[in-house]
Amino acid sequence: MLFLSACKVLFFSVKCEKNSQFKSNKSLGEIMKKRMKKIDFIIHNMNNILFSISGLILTGHKKEAQLKMQQTFGAFQHINENLRPIEYLINAKIHLINKYKIKLFIDKDISFPNIDEADLCLIFGNILDNAIESCIKFERDNKFISLIFSKNDKEYTYEISNSRIFSNKKDKNKSHLGLKTIGKIVHKNHGYFKICQSNKDVFKLKIKLFDS
Repeated sequence: MLFLSACKVLFFSVKCEKNSQFKSNKSLGEIMKKRMKKIDFIIHNMNNILFSISGLILTGHKKEAQLKMQQTFGAFQHINENLRPIEYLINAKIHLINKYKIKLFIDKDISFPNIDEADLCLIFGNILDNAIESCIKFERDNKFISLIFSKNDKEYTYEISNSRIFSNKKDKNKSHLGLKTIGKIVHKNHGYFKICQSNKDVFKLKIKLFDS
């Protein structure tokens, strides 16, 4: 899952054009095409990067693989073997959120239930990827991501909200597909998933998960 998390981090590390570019004569469509070219370039090289890291691990060169990951995915500057995969993922997303100068509100005592680690990474990876992508498109100064957490015995509650704007129907369909995936995984783990607010500028959802 560390590879999956790192791959997603790099995928969303494409630099967002400055506000001044939107004020130029270039159309939004031209700017989006330029972004997609950058993304295609990264994806094209990602397989080679991952194969090289996999090769280092399979041949027992763990330290070299770790160094390669740190060089390639700058988010992993402080590797701690005691961290869970979901904690690696959250740290990577925080790094990316800070990079884009998105205001972040996250509970310092956040923790996660004892369920399948891959499912946790898919749930929160999808949620935060959607939130980050929405904030990048939100061309205003007050863009934010908030992750509020509470725990009651074996019940873990997360309220996630973020700035958002849909530029076209394709964005809406992509978001709905991601939410559908999240919902299926949450329900598979006997959890609760609900969209609490969905308007032009703010999106908010609530998730409850339980220790298995």
